[in-house]
Amino acid sequence: MVQPIRVLLIEDDQATAALIERYLEEAGMDPIWAARGEAGLEALDEHPDVVLLDHRLPDTDGLSLLEPILDRPHPPIVIFLTGGGSPTVAQEALSKGAVDYRVKSPETFQALPRIVAQAWDEWGSLDTLARTKPQHQPDGPPAQDLATFLETGGIRGLVVFDR
Repeated sequence: MVQPIRVLLIEDDQATAALIERYLEEAGMDPIWAARGEAGLEALDEHPDVVLLDHRLPDTDGLSLLEPILDRPHPPIVIFLTGGGSPTVAQEALSKGAVDYRVKSPETFQALPRIVAQAWDEWGSLDTLARTKPQHQPDGPPAQDLATFLETGGIRGLVVFDR
């Protein structure tokens, strides 16, 4: 039997969290809810596959949580959520290691199971290093910036540069 995708939702609004949880459960996923950033970091001990991370939280912001989430062994996939679209926040979230950025809306909430499943299909089987923020390699060119990669259409697959 295939295990359901375990999704940690770090979201302070209880009504929004309940709605997202319902959509995820209906899709056969296993949601875990944390209403604050600190609680979200503690919930990482439950080994979620995917984190849906809100930008504005009562005790911190989502951008500040990206590094501690992705610095863990076998980090989860992170999809960044925000109530208001900002190209600056989007680029920063993607460059810090989020694989997707979505503006909250009823349509987005309904689509989240598909978005999560697609992210898991594309990123879940890759080595965890491929999901962390890009690193400069001293003996070669810098790794391609994830935000630029996604802005240019996000070619599906892995590109390896060799001299």
